[in-house]
Amino acid sequence: MDRLGWPDAHFVGYSFGGSTTVSFTARHSERVTSIVLVAPAGLVHAAQLGELQRRYMAGGEGLEEQARDWVFEWLEGGKLVVPVDWKERVERGEVVAEAVRDWEVREHRGHVASVVGIVRDGGVFDRDAEFAVAAKKGIPNLCILGELDDLCSVQDLATVGMQNVSIIPQVGHGVVREKALDVACLIENFWNAL
Repeated sequence: MDRLGWPDAHFVGYSFGGSTTVSFTARHSERVTSIVLVAPAGLVHAAQLGELQRRYMAGGEGLEEQARDWVFEWLEGGKLVVPVDWKERVERGEVVAEAVRDWEVREHRGHVASVVGIVRDGGVFDRDAEFAVAAKKGIPNLCILGELDDLCSVQDLATVGMQNVSIIPQVGHGVVREKALDVACLIENFWNAL
């Protein structure tokens, strides 16, 4: 921001980016004009994980493939299934989120490892205190959740003081990919009201 000459900015963070946005806001609120958290990570409690999932998060020999599979299923709400008509849908101008995710995994060798690394070490778990500090800063904020998101709920956000929550129905943690226009409209309306 300094290099760009920006004294402050509006921040939007999705999933891990939501946790990062909250951490930045908690530490540098004078640089933050507003925040939008889309399906933010950070409010899952590691203690809620089962023994096997905790082993995946610890890592180790023979666990990486299983950890990868679990992380992606957990984040996406199940196994990745690319619709058979994805090419036709793309030709009509649709963004087919499942096809994009499949492409990321196939074409970017580091993608899977980076996602697993973020879940392990990047602020996905137990950031309640940072969320509470950010909420108390009085900075205008909006949280956008998919109705079926398993990583964050309205109650999780309310517990840490985040009250301005919009829910997009019939979608999970992938809300930003699956309902991009809905998310964009909510953000635009929020910013226009500032």
